[in-house]
Amino acid sequence: MKKKSFSETLRSTALSIQAAFNDFDGTWKLYVDREADGKLKPVFIIGPPRSGSTLFYQLLLSHFQLCYISNIVSGFPKYMLRISRLFPSLASGYRLGLKKDYYGFLPGIKAPSEAGKIFDKWFNEDDFDENAAKIAASIKGLQSITGKPFVIKNLDNSLRIMRLRKLFPESRFIVIQRDPLFTTQSILLSRIHINRDPQKWWSVKVPGFEKMDKKEAIDQVVWQVEQINRIIDRDLSDIPEQVFKLQYEEFCRSPVTVLDKIAVKFNLATHEKVFENFPKLSVSEKIKLPENDWRQLEAAVKKTFG
Repeated sequence: MKKKSFSETLRSTALSIQAAFNDFDGTWKLYVDREADGKLKPVFIIGPPRSGSTLFYQLLLSHFQLCYISNIVSGFPKYMLRISRLFPSLASGYRLGLKKDYYGFLPGIKAPSEAGKIFDKWFNEDDFDENAAKIAASIKGLQSITGKPFVIKNLDNSLRIMRLRKLFPESRFIVIQRDPLFTTQSILLSRIHINRDPQKWWSVKVPGFEKMDKKEAIDQVVWQVEQINRIIDRDLSDIPEQVFKLQYEEFCRSPVTVLDKIAVKFNLATHEKVFENFPKLSVSEKIKLPENDWRQLEAAVKKTFG
C-alpha cells in the first residue's frame, strides 16, 4: 500500500478534528436577530472540481477585504464565533498569497478552509431545517465581527444553491469554468492518486451518481462535470445580477482585469495594499493520460460539450 504524503495526512487529520467539534454553541444566538448590513453579502465560489478554484480562492482573499473560515477556525466549528470574536484576524485579512494545495486543502493555520465537514453537517437534508437559523446567524456573525463580506470555496455548494439562496437571498455566486477536457482529465488523475482506483467516485457527488457505477471512468467524470454545470445553470438562471461567471483560462491570462470586473459587479473593496507584482499564473494544458485514454476522453467531451 502506498504511504500517505504529509499533505494527505495533514488534510485527513484536519477533517477528523473538524468532525469531532462539528456543532453549534450558543454564540450564534447573539446574531440571529441582528439586521444584516446591506453591504455584507456572502460570496460562494462554486463549479466542478479541478477547475482552478483553490488558486482563485486564495487570490480573491488576498486581493479583497473579505472574511472567511480559516483552518484554525474550521478545526473547532462549535466555537467558530467565539474564536473569531477573540481573534478577528483569524477570520479576515488573508494576505499570504499563493500556496501549493493538496486537492483543495491549503496548509497553515490562517489558510482558507473549504470547511467540508462543517458544510456537510450544516446542509445535511435531515438536519437543515433545524440548523437553518444557526447557519444564517453564524455567517452573519462572522460578517458582523469582521465588518467584511463572507466568502467560501466549497464545490459541494454547487448542489446547495437553492438552500443557500433561501438563507441568504442577496448572496453572490462566482461560478468557475474551465475547459472540460482538462477538467475531466484532472478529475481522472485525482481518482487515481487519491483513491488508487479510477472507477471510484471522487469529489462532488451529483444526485444519481450511483447509477453511473457500471459506466467507464471516463464517462463518469464527463457526466459529473456536465451535471454540475447543468445544476448551477438551472439554479442561478433567474438571478444573473448575482452571478459572475469566471473562465479559468482568462483569469490566468489577466487576473487583475478579472478581479477588477468582480469588484465592480459585487462592489468589493480591495486591501489598502494589493499586490505590487501580481503572481504569474499559468494554465496546465498538458496531456497526462495514456494516448488511448486521451482519445477516448476527447471523444466523450466532444460528444457532451460540443
